[in-house]
Amino acid sequence: MDDLPLKCSWVVWQQRAAPKSTSGTSSSHYEESTTQIASISSVEEFWQTWERLPQPSDLLTRRMAEKNLDGSEDCHYVDALMIFREGVLPQWEDAANSEGGHFQFHFKTSTGAAQLDEYWNNVVLGTLGNTLEPDMITGLRLVDKITGPKGGVPSTLRIEASWCGLAVLKIRRRTGAVAALQRNIESCLATRTLEGRLGHVPKVGGLHLLDGESQKVDRRRFLGEGRAEEPQDDAAPMALPLDRDTSENTLDPTEVLGFAALLEVSGNSVYISKLCKGRTCNDATFPILDYDPAQKKCVCLRHPCWDDNGVQHKCPGDVPEDKYLSFYHDSQGKLNCGCSKEPNYKSVYLSKDLCKDSHCTPEHPILDYDEEKQTCICRTHPCWDDNGLTHSCPDAKFPILRFRYDEDLETKENKNVCECIAPMHPPRDEL
Repeated sequence: MDDLPLKCSWVVWQQRAAPKSTSGTSSSHYEESTTQIASISSVEEFWQTWERLPQPSDLLTRRMAEKNLDGSEDCHYVDALMIFREGVLPQWEDAANSEGGHFQFHFKTSTGAAQLDEYWNNVVLGTLGNTLEPDMITGLRLVDKITGPKGGVPSTLRIEASWCGLAVLKIRRRTGAVAALQRNIESCLATRTLEGRLGHVPKVGGLHLLDGESQKVDRRRFLGEGRAEEPQDDAAPMALPLDRDTSENTLDPTEVLGFAALLEVSGNSVYISKLCKGRTCNDATFPILDYDPAQKKCVCLRHPCWDDNGVQHKCPGDVPEDKYLSFYHDSQGKLNCGCSKEPNYKSVYLSKDLCKDSHCTPEHPILDYDEEKQTCICRTHPCWDDNGLTHSCPDAKFPILRFRYDEDLETKENKNVCECIAPMHPPRDEL
């Protein structure tokens, strides 16, 4: 029987650890320490190669090592195994990588040997088997960060997935493609192979983007907290045109889809919750709890898109998957209204005054403000992990998951409150 060819050929590389006496630039050492060890073009070649390579579980007890050809007892320790498409070097400078980025997944040694192996095998088989969409992955890395050459402090294993293709996609499709790839990689990692179901879904621990001109890694990471992302220059067309000649503006569905890709799944910030501890806004006419810097007090606001200089925006009824009105303010403080797939609860003060033109990722969707560092950040929703509890709002009548601080009457300390509230709709008798 003829061997089954893979859709494309792949090359296995190894990266040796830098010796202590190494001098010169890190880039020159990287090129010298990275060597090709195998090529894979078919299913048979893959399994023949795969059986000779160490699994992540092997690294829990010993480091990857390569013996010297001269027979000496000294050996070269290997920091990483890499599998990249044939013709693509495992370097950021390679043309196939220069317009892309990579996802990082960090796993503690306590994750368990079998689980670590399953994560790594799943993503490799999914990539080489061409079942991960969109088809953007250029390479994978297994990075040994567990011990040093002499046996250091146990740390983590890291799995990286590099991707390309941003140069050929317009900004609206870029955002959606990268988000889709992230979701599919996470699901692939989590598949319980023998049981045919999803297990625990590991989340991206780092998202690195590359600037196509400078070819430098963008160090903004989304690790529960990270700097809020500023959109690229060509993101400007995402701002929705506002009809100033009418009192009502139904948003164009073609623009809605682009806007939804830019908008994060918004939620109230921890910063605002601390400023307004113990306060709630239960009047449907003024549903947003916010801070007014002019009055220096917390206030209840209407949704800003209900009255945008006399224009009332609404989401079209024929786009049910993007039915929730949302907003952001650009670098000039101009209000931009659009529709998103998820109900949201957002601070006008953050959007307009502190964090203009700032956006987050689906995994860390909450735009917030770090008062100590005086910078805008992205974080996960506080109610996704409330002392081990994950809250959600499955009732369509109360779809918005709202977080706020209250005061514990006994301890006088902050008490987390997670609650589901009704969607925000403009009162019918107004405007």
